[in-house]
Amino acid sequence: MGQRKAPKSEAKSGNGSTETQGMDPLFGQSRAFALEGAMVNPEVRNYLKNVRTQALSTLGADPGTSSRKEPRRVSNNDMYDEGPVVHQDLLRFDKQKSQWLAWFEDLKTSVQSFDPQTESYEPETLDLLLFFFKQYLQKLKDATSGQDESLNKILDVLEEHKAPTEDTSLDIDEEWANNLLAQLKTNKQRKVETVSDLKRFITEPAALPKNFNAWHYFVTKTDPSCTLLRNMPPEEVFRIASYFVQWLADIPKGKNATRLSSWAVYVLVFLQDQLPAQEVSVLRDLGKKARHLKLRSLSSGNALPKIQAPYDITGAKDCPSALSALDLTLVVVACKYGQLDLIDWTESR
Repeated sequence: MGQRKAPKSEAKSGNGSTETQGMDPLFGQSRAFALEGAMVNPEVRNYLKNVRTQALSTLGADPGTSSRKEPRRVSNNDMYDEGPVVHQDLLRFDKQKSQWLAWFEDLKTSVQSFDPQTESYEPETLDLLLFFFKQYLQKLKDATSGQDESLNKILDVLEEHKAPTEDTSLDIDEEWANNLLAQLKTNKQRKVETVSDLKRFITEPAALPKNFNAWHYFVTKTDPSCTLLRNMPPEEVFRIASYFVQWLADIPKGKNATRLSSWAVYVLVFLQDQLPAQEVSVLRDLGKKARHLKLRSLSSGNALPKIQAPYDITGAKDCPSALSALDLTLVVVACKYGQLDLIDWTESR
């Protein structure tokens, strides 16, 4: 019978000992050299052994332990049992995000079933609306002792306006009236000097701002509405969303926080569900900014302002408690636009 050949993983030394070049149990690698060979320079051998000894010492292993010895199996009890510590508010976020997303989806459904024709006004209805608006402004004037010049100018326009009917069972929606008054006070584009001007102001959408600064002024001075956002082309709604990458930082600071939070809700609701990759990338930047601001607010202990349910979306449910604009932005960007890593709090950086 022929002599059995030694396996490739073994090398015979000159003194008859066998040295393995198989997998090293400590380092998880195969040895590169057969150090016991007769042709190996002793100085090289000593140098490499010193390197190995130093490496083993660094790992906390016993340099005298044979490389053939099976490594001790490390028990899980020897390791840290505690995982990364996650802030209590982030755990609450994980628990409530499904509820927040469901509320948001209800808003979008309500908006999609919105009938634009319900926003049109018959002439008699518009006259009656302006009469009640005049009464509302008169009450505000009495409460402020007539010190508001902008309010006085609007009342001057409506001074001769009469009601087409004496139906006292009707009343004006105060939120609508406040919103209209705010728009009239900040209006710089259209003159409102007659009742006809005021009617056109209500029924005809104004020209939209053209740049970042103009939009910032408009957003911080005007309350959003379903009608306003519906009349915007989709690309304009997305443009405002892209501007919020910079505007979001004002919310934790308390700068126009209530109005910016409201705008954030409306913009997210009116964003298209299907967006190209380039626009999703911008929304990812928005989500990253919201994540950063949320984590920073938690570390500083500053509470984030809570959002309110849109007043003019029919069928909208009450806003969930403890929901901020930053939270909603994170939930929408992560869950609707596929950026789920943004709400993975195990790496809260």
